Amino acid sequence: MNGGVIGDRGRTELSTAAYQEAFHGVAMRWPKFSRTVPCEIATGLPGVAPQFAPYWNGVFKFKTGTSTSAGANTLTVAPSPGWGVDTLTGRRVVITSGVGDGQIRYIASNTADTITVTEDWSTPPTASGFEVRGAWVVYWHGDSTDPSMIFIPIVPNTNGDNWYEFGGGVTPCTMLMQCLWEMYPNAPWFHFIKLAGAGPDTGIMNTAWLSYYMQEFACAQAAATQDGDVLDVQYIIIDSSLEDIVSGNVDYQTDLIALIANIRASFGPDPLIGIVSHHSEVYSTTSPSGATYARSVNKYVAATHDNVVVLDMQWAHPGAATAMVAFVPSDWKYYRLQDYVEAGVRWTAIWAAWSANEPTADPGTPLSVVAMVTDSQGSTIDPFHAVLSMQESIIGSSPGYIRAGEYIYNGQTYMVELYYAVTNSTTLPEVPATPGTMGPEVTMLKALHEHWTNGVLVFKFSKSGATISDEAWKAGAAGSYDPASNDLLPALEAAWNDCCASVIRDLGRRADCVGLLLMIGDNDCITDATAAAGATKLPVVLDALRDILTTRSDGPALGTVLMQIPKHVSTPGSPRGQSTHLVASARETMRAAALQLAEDDDRVRVIEWSPTLHEVERGASRIHYGAEAAYRIGYDASELLIELNDPAVLNTSTVAADEAVGESASAALTAAIDEAPDVASYTQPDGLSVTRRSVDDLLKLESARQTREARASGFRRSRVEFDA
Repeated sequence: MNGGVIGDRGRTELSTAAYQEAFHGVAMRWPKFSRTVPCEIATGLPGVAPQFAPYWNGVFKFKTGTSTSAGANTLTVAPSPGWGVDTLTGRRVVITSGVGDGQIRYIASNTADTITVTEDWSTPPTASGFEVRGAWVVYWHGDSTDPSMIFIPIVPNTNGDNWYEFGGGVTPCTMLMQCLWEMYPNAPWFHFIKLAGAGPDTGIMNTAWLSYYMQEFACAQAAATQDGDVLDVQYIIIDSSLEDIVSGNVDYQTDLIALIANIRASFGPDPLIGIVSHHSEVYSTTSPSGATYARSVNKYVAATHDNVVVLDMQWAHPGAATAMVAFVPSDWKYYRLQDYVEAGVRWTAIWAAWSANEPTADPGTPLSVVAMVTDSQGSTIDPFHAVLSMQESIIGSSPGYIRAGEYIYNGQTYMVELYYAVTNSTTLPEVPATPGTMGPEVTMLKALHEHWTNGVLVFKFSKSGATISDEAWKAGAAGSYDPASNDLLPALEAAWNDCCASVIRDLGRRADCVGLLLMIGDNDCITDATAAAGATKLPVVLDALRDILTTRSDGPALGTVLMQIPKHVSTPGSPRGQSTHLVASARETMRAAALQLAEDDDRVRVIEWSPTLHEVERGASRIHYGAEAAYRIGYDASELLIELNDPAVLNTSTVAADEAVGESASAALTAAIDEAPDVASYTQPDGLSVTRRSVDDLLKLESARQTREARASGFRRSRVEFDA
């Protein structure tokens, strides 16, 4: 497997020794970040004989010397250094001193003492110092040239995360390399190439591509001569839009499409292309609409080209404190160090989702889907802490901690992906509750997959500040699921339709929605009046959600689990685990509404809030659930969803039973109509108002009566229809 990155700014600005050394101190506490690729597991170092050399170091001094003569396209050294024939092919020779200083050429071939280059010299280097640069090396983010891999300050253009023009810095490649190694721990090995320092701005896209393609050609030649490897390009990441954003390049779409065409012409239609789409606040002062325009172009290009996906950075945090030098507030172009690390993990997850052979089920078989519709309570936990502490029971198992058979719809990439809490746990709506955070789905998915072993997908729509009622939205909340508001439901329905299409496209299966987890109501407690409106409209919102999410044409209503909101700290009793959010009396109204809905709707189950099991996070602002509570809610919800889909609870009849219900009702209707006197023969007594029933009315009434009787007999169906 071979991958490459094309980009204008692939590294963090934090390349000074002090910052890097401080980061190394953090990294050393996380073995899976600090180790080399490959390494000996016990030491984290490459050892005496590394298994393979996966990373192309474009500044590595493979050979050095001084020429004694030169021709139009040759360079000769005497006495002979004894080079192996063509062992330098594909690398670059750089004239570093003397005649023709500064010239750079690619090596076409070599003998024991003579180098032949692909392009004639401008000035033949007849007596010149030179370096043959480029080699496949063991990777380490601190120094990919030092065999001992000791933690040392990174020096730009010398060591560290090296590439064609520049070097130094910590980049997304840091974790991308680690994750790829976990995915490909045995031969055939993976290789990784990076070109940075050039973007598509002002029409230089073709120049950047030519430079990358020449380097890829050189790398392929070097791989063949150095290790006997044949490169097979499968994944190319394009991170080239920052210069376009700051300059307002109106031809960005044309340039990007041209670059993709060049890639396809060179490597064919099959490699996955990932387009990095930067945060909307990047360069938001210098170029207010630049990032927004680039993001829209990236989405359009990905949607209109095969095997192209968006690698969205909207979850990240531009403008970290140590990356602000020389920039005014809100005019950031770099992210936090941990964001670069996380980006590498996310990019690997995209590749894993795209290249995975799962699911093993036959195409067209249903995939169980559970929808989560929440406010910010559905996305409150930072998964990075679980990663740092290596909680694989929560995050998942290697490679890349991705959990096989457990899927989520990613609204940023428009793909169904294997669930990974760090990369895709919260992506909907376009501005979700808290990007990059996880919630109850992290445990709910695990438990549901144990029950539905053929695979489970979560469709998660989590909007911070969302309400049930239009009244609460108008009172200051951030959004509403109320059909009357026409606010969040259209976006949810569009995303759901995309999700169902993606299940077919990405997995060859059909989405079968088996349940709904509803976590809303907190933000309806602004006043007693808004809570009363929320209580009234809770069943209305549920009906609207069921209309959108239901995938079965018959059977009972979509089973729903509703999480009761926590009590307020001002209520009697222990304040442990309670919320400080909004009005206490209003919270009690919404709490009661949840229980009432379960009384009125036999397809609803309520997770009754417990101060010990569902504790709200401690601190001055006690609003959101803590991690343990979120995990518990996920397990509680999974148990109830499984119960709601149990045939004993569903009381779903067989086809024969359904037919028996229909035949019984039809026979009763026929008898009732035959025995009834002619409607026209009725007379209306004085002083009495009589409502006369038509045959159609009788059919509807009898249908309802027979349905009630069928349910009482143990049968359930949502629609019973009879012909007149």
